[in-house]
Amino acid sequence: MWTFGRWLVLLALPASVVFLSPDTARAAAHSLLPGSSALNTSATAFTPPPEFDQPGAGFSRMFNGRVDMGTYEYEHYIYLPVILFMSQVSPSVVISTVMYQGIPALNMADQYVDLRNRGSTAVNIGGWTLTAVSTSKVVEFPYGLVMQPGQVCRVYTNAPVDYGNCGALSFYSPIPVWSTTQDVAELRDANNNIVDVYSYTQVPR
Repeated sequence: MWTFGRWLVLLALPASVVFLSPDTARAAAHSLLPGSSALNTSATAFTPPPEFDQPGAGFSRMFNGRVDMGTYEYEHYIYLPVILFMSQVSPSVVISTVMYQGIPALNMADQYVDLRNRGSTAVNIGGWTLTAVSTSKVVEFPYGLVMQPGQVCRVYTNAPVDYGNCGALSFYSPIPVWSTTQDVAELRDANNNIVDVYSYTQVPR
């Protein structure tokens, strides 16, 4: 199973690939190679018996409509991954707001980002990170922090205030974290996988 961004892809592969083992009970037989001049070059009017080639039961004497030269019939199967289904995976916890306009006199300490759990189950976001791409500022959430369905957690630039019973979440940055013109916020899980991305551009007045 693979996750690409918000896409979930499941692949079905063959459980095993069985190769022909040497046959020691009969005369030695050598398997043909792809492209061999002996492939499909025997008589076109062949009808069983025999049903099987030199290695014995399980190895058809005719494959692909015509018999190969010699005592070995080349059976070539190509196994390809099969996509069982592809569906968009919507994250439960998302970045719902980026309030990039703060109070200049406070050096934008009151800038904040809201995270919302819009799912129906609790989500442990301990070890997750929130990144401001423009400044490369990163905050990591404390282990054991669980967001309940509908809960909103607020992350300030430099204002350790408990909002939404999430604890005091802050970048603790003495300078502005978020650009006042345009920026991108990235939310990643504890395995550094992208969970959500929020981008904005200020519209000139």
